[in-house]
Amino acid sequence: MHVPEPHGLHRVRPPFTAHCHALTQTIESAGDCVTIVVVRRGGATIAGDAGGRFVRTGDVIVMTASDASLRAEPEPCSTATTLRVDCAYLSDQAFWQHAGIFSDRLDAKRMLEARPGSSIQIVRVSESRNERIGSWLDELVFLSAEGLPSARFYRAQSILFSVLHAVVPDLTLIQHGERVAQRGGAHSGNAGVRMHLPYRTEARLVAELLRDDLRRRRTLDELARTVHLSPSQLNRVFVQAFGRPPIAYLTMLRVERMALLLRTTDLTVSAIAAEVGWGSADFAARQFRRSQGVSPTRYRAGLDLPALGDTPD
Repeated sequence: MHVPEPHGLHRVRPPFTAHCHALTQTIESAGDCVTIVVVRRGGATIAGDAGGRFVRTGDVIVMTASDASLRAEPEPCSTATTLRVDCAYLSDQAFWQHAGIFSDRLDAKRMLEARPGSSIQIVRVSESRNERIGSWLDELVFLSAEGLPSARFYRAQSILFSVLHAVVPDLTLIQHGERVAQRGGAHSGNAGVRMHLPYRTEARLVAELLRDDLRRRRTLDELARTVHLSPSQLNRVFVQAFGRPPIAYLTMLRVERMALLLRTTDLTVSAIAAEVGWGSADFAARQFRRSQGVSPTRYRAGLDLPALGDTPD
């Protein structure tokens, strides 16, 4: 039965997408997302991190790194459905699911990044689960094909959760013997929502530059010259890959590094600000509060450590 859309209904770009396609010789992740590939028909021999494995109908390939890729030798007429889920969105769900373990979304994000030796896992689901997953994916592909109608967002989200419920229990998300540290609560900023597209080499190179040297002062013009693009071109391809412009991405990395140093050292906020590339402790504290919802002082206080000096609000 066709359900007419309300007048003026707008379409949204959800933090997850699904599409059907033929299995190709290269399977790639895209941007800051978790990529889930469900083999729908046929099979393929997989090389790369999961070398030597043969995946068949019903198998699920999960890629948790933004730069992960696989080489495959697919059988003729093999098809798959690929689901891409924004990492920030997924870590937010994990945070609420495991609220007794995680104190904020950065903890949940670290869980997703704590991979046991490989960023690629292959899950073999049961035949009954495979049938259910297939029907869910078909509907999700239909809903996200042309941009999701806002009135059907919750329906699409419920389908996504059903797929994750069927797949995630078989994944290894935390390394053996490792547990995320508990501490007091904090709140993260709102991550941007985007479509997940395979990203260009230039975006990956710029992201690596930013991650490798947080202390260096960067400008968009300088980064664009490094990868031989105009500033506007770099901004566009970087946003497509990582959901935010390069300088905003650098700010995110610096805030994450600040959070780590606040948890693991007794450095003052001034020293931490300098360590991550911000010369002003006040400015660093404002950026931290904007992202995490609390000042560095209160963030650190959640660790039940003695108050330290030079911690501006």
